[in-house]
Amino acid sequence: MYRRNWKHLQPSSMDHAMRLDLEYAKEMKNLSVERVADRMGIKHWTLYKYVDNGSLPSHLIRPFEHACECPHQFLTRYIAHSGHLMTIGIPTGRKAKAKNINALQSSCTNAIDALLKFADQEMTADETLNALTATMEDLAWHRAEVERTDLPELDFGE
Repeated sequence: MYRRNWKHLQPSSMDHAMRLDLEYAKEMKNLSVERVADRMGIKHWTLYKYVDNGSLPSHLIRPFEHACECPHQFLTRYIAHSGHLMTIGIPTGRKAKAKNINALQSSCTNAIDALLKFADQEMTADETLNALTATMEDLAWHRAEVERTDLPELDFGE
């Protein structure tokens, strides 16, 4: 069975972002829409209405993402990206491990591949932008990690 690479998925709209958060909750945490709504303190049909309309009230964004337990926070990322901003996780200042560097290399390769496919008209502009944005965020996170190596955070059982 194919496993999605959740880290590099980019939402294309508000309702797509909400659906991605809910799909993550279902696939990775075994949380149904009803359980997510219960954790948010709202009725499940209300959550279905918000997802269908793509219009979650702003005061429910954080409870929604917290209830879905999705570390990628697709809804917040979509809002930032729609404002032409990038998002990165808060850096800890620890040295990168080999798997982190390999993931970065893979991300860079995917971005170059997307640019080549776009130039050959084999990939859409949106798909290319998603690949480039994911790579730019990965690079920005590594940059911030290097910047904070002099003052690393404590390891609390990560």
